[in-house]
Amino acid sequence: MRRAELMETFPQKILVAADGSSDSVLALQMAGLLAAKVDVELHVVYVAVLSPWVMTGTLSDKELQKVKQQQQRVLDEQVQTVEKSGGQVAEAHFRTGHRADEEVVKLARELGAEMIIVGSRGRRSFDQALVGRDSDGIVRYAPCPVLVARPAGRPKPKQPRNEKSRNPRRSNPR
Repeated sequence: MRRAELMETFPQKILVAADGSSDSVLALQMAGLLAAKVDVELHVVYVAVLSPWVMTGTLSDKELQKVKQQQQRVLDEQVQTVEKSGGQVAEAHFRTGHRADEEVVKLARELGAEMIIVGSRGRRSFDQALVGRDSDGIVRYAPCPVLVARPAGRPKPKQPRNEKSRNPRRSNPR
């Protein structure tokens, strides 16, 4: 396949989901480098994950506004990271919700994104440790291919015990 043919089939609208973690910074840098080389429409999203009790009035309007302003600064920094890598952001999106993965997938559908780029590990909270990483949910439910940015040299996570492949030559110890 020639380069021109490849570029015609390459995703033209890419959504980068980032949360300020080191892996998401890598995803932003990769997206910026990619956008500098290939003509793509690049969107960046930051999802402020707020628990239901925060969104239902526990915080005053002033306190909630302050939280949103702080998180808007994170989104602005993410756009700068893409631009420092040579990319141009078509639009930055700020979302709030109970789960980041659901909001990213919903935005990808709304935009008609042809690819999503995420970091392999994000910021973790107790709730995320119970539910699972956002990148896993995005990969599972995304309407398009997902590129998961992972730093070189990081050891791969171990497979859960129930998913390890068994050696068919080995007899069952039971």
